[in-house]
Amino acid sequence: MFKNGHLQSWKDFELDAYLLDSEYNNRWLETEFNQTIATVNMANKFADFQKNTDLYPNLKFVTINDARVRPEHKAFDGIIKPVNDAFWNTHMPPLDWGCRCDLEQTDEEPTEGLPADDIVKEEFKNNPLKTGKVFTSEAYSVDFTNLEKDRTSIKSLKLLAHNSDSSLQQFAKQKIYELPVDKQFEIVKEFKGGGSVQKHLLVNTNAEDYNDILNVSNAFAKQGKKVEILPEIHISEPNARKKILSKLDHKSSNPDLKVDGVYMDVKRPKAIKNITGNANQASKQSAVAVISDSQLDKKMNKEIMTKRAEAILNEKNKENYSSDEIYFFNDGDLFKYP
Repeated sequence: MFKNGHLQSWKDFELDAYLLDSEYNNRWLETEFNQTIATVNMANKFADFQKNTDLYPNLKFVTINDARVRPEHKAFDGIIKPVNDAFWNTHMPPLDWGCRCDLEQTDEEPTEGLPADDIVKEEFKNNPLKTGKVFTSEAYSVDFTNLEKDRTSIKSLKLLAHNSDSSLQQFAKQKIYELPVDKQFEIVKEFKGGGSVQKHLLVNTNAEDYNDILNVSNAFAKQGKKVEILPEIHISEPNARKKILSKLDHKSSNPDLKVDGVYMDVKRPKAIKNITGNANQASKQSAVAVISDSQLDKKMNKEIMTKRAEAILNEKNKENYSSDEIYFFNDGDLFKYP
C-alpha cells in the first residue's frame, strides 16, 4: 500500500497487485507445465520398461547426485524393485516440483525394504500410466475439491495435447480419449434459450476454418440447440471414433458438428456454382451440409439460396445428397431448407 514512502491510490495499488499476481501465476503456470512434461515423459518411459521385462525385470531409482538433490529423495537412490512392484505406484519420479530423479531399467537384484525416512508428499504419489492423471492433487491448492483436481489434470492433458512433441501429444490424446465423454468436452458458450456450444478438448482452435465453425455453432445454439464442436479423429483410432462419433455411419469421416444429435459439416465454397458439390461432399461424410458464405466470391441472397437448396434436395441429386434438409449460414444468420 505504500510506495517510495507514500500511500498509494487505490488504482495504483490495484495495478501493482495485479502485476504481482500475474507474475506469480505465470511462474506457477511454467512450473506446472514443466512438471507435466516430466511426468508424461516418465509415463512413456514406464510403458517402454514394461516391454523389456524379460531382459530387464527391475527398475532402479537414481538421483542426479549433486548438492541440489533433496535429502528425502537421496534416501531412495539405488533402490531396486520389480517393474510392476506396487512401490512404483507411489514413488514414480518426479516426486516434487522440479524433481530431477529418474528410473533405470536393470537386471540387478531387487533391494530389500525401504529407507526409514520414506517421505513422499501425498500429491506426488502417482503413476500416471496407471491412474491416467498428470496431477492427483495440487501442492499449492490443498483445499481443491476432487472436481477441481480432476479439472486441473484434464487441463494439463489438454496443454500437452496441443503444446508438446509428437510422443507426448499422442500420450495426452490417448488419455483424453479414455475419459468419460462428458469430460472430453468443455463449455464454450451458453444461451438464455437453453442452447449451448461445447468444444472437444482436442479441437484445433488454430485451424483456418475454426472461427467459421464457431460462428455457425453459436447461430444454432441461439436457436436453443445443443451443439458439440468435434475433433478430427483418425481412422486408426476406432475406439475413440466409436466413443465420440457414435452412430456415425461413415468409418473415416470427420464432421465438424453434432447439433442436437445430428452430424453436420460446415462447407465454405468459393463460388456459388460450387455449392451443390460442397453439399454432396458433406453427405458423403454422413452429415447434413451447412453452407457458409465466408469464402464465396459474391453475396448470396434468398433467391440464390432457394435455387441451390432445390438443386441439392432434388430427386435427381438424391444419390449424392441423402439428407432431406440443408442449412445456409449467410450474413450471420441460419436458413434451413426446406
